[in-house]
Amino acid sequence: LYLFGCSQYTAITQSPDKYSSLPKWYVNPNQNNLQSLYGVGEGFTLQEASKSALNNIASKLIVTISSDSSSLSEENKYSFNEQYQQRIKEKVNNITFSDYKISNSSNVNNKFYVEIAIDRYKFIKEQNTILDKYHKSMSNIYQSSKKQNILIQRNKLAEINNISKKAQIINQTLESLDSNQKYQINLSKYEFYENSYLKIMDKMEFLLDSDNSSVKNILFKALNKKNISVTRQISKNKNLIKINIRSKASYQNIYGSNIANLQIKIKLISSNNKIIASNIIEASGASVTNNKDALYAAIKNFEKKIDQEGVLSSIGINTILASKN
Repeated sequence: LYLFGCSQYTAITQSPDKYSSLPKWYVNPNQNNLQSLYGVGEGFTLQEASKSALNNIASKLIVTISSDSSSLSEENKYSFNEQYQQRIKEKVNNITFSDYKISNSSNVNNKFYVEIAIDRYKFIKEQNTILDKYHKSMSNIYQSSKKQNILIQRNKLAEINNISKKAQIINQTLESLDSNQKYQINLSKYEFYENSYLKIMDKMEFLLDSDNSSVKNILFKALNKKNISVTRQISKNKNLIKINIRSKASYQNIYGSNIANLQIKIKLISSNNKIIASNIIEASGASVTNNKDALYAAIKNFEKKIDQEGVLSSIGINTILASKN
């Protein structure tokens, strides 16, 4: 019941007397039909209650189309339900309503209760307009990625797939409301872009050239976690990217504590020896014993930064698109 945005109804059925003062249209809400979509909500202001009702509509649409919903009856662990609910909330945030009306409202015990109705035909038309914009944007980005170096292609395809995730939610929502076959056809587009991204990732190969073995090992492990190929020697692969890593450490002693400041310069060099991206990462560490332990702490902080920011951002890949456009 929570997944439909109607957790209050559980309480209603358990304590009917407590909720006897609530409007009937709230306790027994209207169901969606061929003309309208309905949602109910509550809040301390009319605006808050209206937002709750819109979320209620979106939640019902999302749960209707979610392939995960059938799993709930098989798995009732709290952690699973919490993750599932979070996925539902994330999808709900991607459904917008620009044209709706408050069909019923009431104020009970200083709390607003509203019912919102949305014209089904207008909603479908509006969402199709948004979907078409997403599709056009994905197509334009894909066309602009052609004949670019592999890293720019990778970034553009990653951008496309981020848009595709939003488009898929709308596409699935519309498919649940409209019998048009185009929504099934759209799935092949999303699959094509996803496969294109995976193919690009398979083609990419990196060579680590570093003057610091600890830093090199950290980046090697991080790239492997992303299933990115890392070679130990120069190959004939035209998509080979050399990661040039140079580090410099400086030391200070402040109030008896040894401070190590580590600066790591990273350059991405293409197979034809052109620098296509660069980044500088700084990390520091402290130790009361000696500089060696302080440097070790700085390297551990560098590893933490890689985990937090992501290895692709850290080595400069995610910034290539912006710098080239």
